[in-house]
Amino acid sequence: MSLLIILPACSPFYLPIAKYHHFEFSFKGKPTENRSEENDITEQPQKRNSYILGAFAVDFETDDSFSCQLNHLNLPEGGETMRRGLMVAVLFLFTLLVAGDRTALAGYRIIHEFDGTDGFAPYGHLISVGHRLYGMTAGDSIDNKGMVFSLTSDGSDFTVLHHFAGQPGDGEWPQGSLFYQGDTLYGITWAGGCSENNCLNPDNNGCGTLFSLRTNGSNYKVFWEFSCGGADLSASLPYAHFVSDGRRLYSTAELGGEFESGAVFAVRPDGTGFTILHSFSGSDGNQPAGGLALENGILYGTTFSGGDNNLGTVFSIGTNGSNFKVLHHFGGSDGEQCFSTPILAYNRIFGATAYGGVYNQGVIFSMRPDGADYQILHSFTENDSGPHEGVILVGDKLYGATTNNGPTTFGVIYSLGLDGSQYTVWHRFDYNDGSWVRGRLLLLGNTLFGLASHGGQSGNGLVFAFDLPRPPTPPCRR
Repeated sequence: MSLLIILPACSPFYLPIAKYHHFEFSFKGKPTENRSEENDITEQPQKRNSYILGAFAVDFETDDSFSCQLNHLNLPEGGETMRRGLMVAVLFLFTLLVAGDRTALAGYRIIHEFDGTDGFAPYGHLISVGHRLYGMTAGDSIDNKGMVFSLTSDGSDFTVLHHFAGQPGDGEWPQGSLFYQGDTLYGITWAGGCSENNCLNPDNNGCGTLFSLRTNGSNYKVFWEFSCGGADLSASLPYAHFVSDGRRLYSTAELGGEFESGAVFAVRPDGTGFTILHSFSGSDGNQPAGGLALENGILYGTTFSGGDNNLGTVFSIGTNGSNFKVLHHFGGSDGEQCFSTPILAYNRIFGATAYGGVYNQGVIFSMRPDGADYQILHSFTENDSGPHEGVILVGDKLYGATTNNGPTTFGVIYSLGLDGSQYTVWHRFDYNDGSWVRGRLLLLGNTLFGLASHGGQSGNGLVFAFDLPRPPTPPCRR
């Protein structure tokens, strides 16, 4: 691992007599193993020019052994005292930086580990309301039906807001994420429901619910139960999360609809006006497992399978159900099997597929909102494979995380430019610090937050934070 420290002339270590002299300071460890990433800051040393005083690079291994030396320091005559002073200053700064856990040094930290008694298998992504984070787990210690939880951004005050009870009358096994509107949280469970007047098969686990509750856990209610198909052609097994235009909530269901291939639906927040906007037939997509993006009255989404090659599609549809279009049919080499929720930025759609691409480990793709100019921005390898969810926009970069489709990884946190350049791996999960990130990341300030569905000391998943690197301070003028 490598760390770059910049000391501008106006830093606390500024020495006027040496401000035009360059020095390099290195802590040298064992050579790192061969890696195939285009840019992996978790392992590769970084080489950059200093501004005025200079820079030093820190390279260390997990055995805590390192050596250090001043490679060169061009000082005026009698500068040995300055050399020693710089050595002390740098060593002091290095001690401050590496004190504690090495993952903290890399910007990564665990803020909560699920131990089974407080839930397990957190799917989906986090949302923020005020100073708190909210999420769901697919399992819990009471009925193994899942729960809704909240905690602060430093991991304190972990609170269970609701334990799902399953059928009849409550949901179970939430696979998606929460949505906040007004003073209410809205969510979806993949199974459950199936009350007396809405249960085609009492022996199954139900086909999902839509629910709401306040941020303190009060006023919980199920406002829609899916009926597993049947005469009403209802959607079933909803997998995703909501998006809203302020009047209605929109999402997808993996199965059901007129052709039992899934559907796009809309419903008012009070549960009235449930409407299927589009039933997939297979040729236009099948199993829409991801969420929807909304812009200018148009919903954008993806399907896991179906389409011309039965490998999934990207589609758009008006919020009133009109003007449905297939924007792209995945073909394998350009991606396949998409779980992700697309985003729109700079007049383009960005998304991710779990498989396909050059190495069949998934791709990041981009296209115009009308489907034109489809581009593969990045093909994942076995070392960083399997993006289950899509990306988020942070400045002029896309950030995301992967699962562990490949044989050599538990997932990574990565970024890349909007044109696919500057692909960088920021963190590699090792199971002990998390594995299988199924949801997208959440940006708060300069920190990314996420959920790892598995891993940690007990293997039950965890909540993590990753502090993004801040841009270097520009040169100071004196």
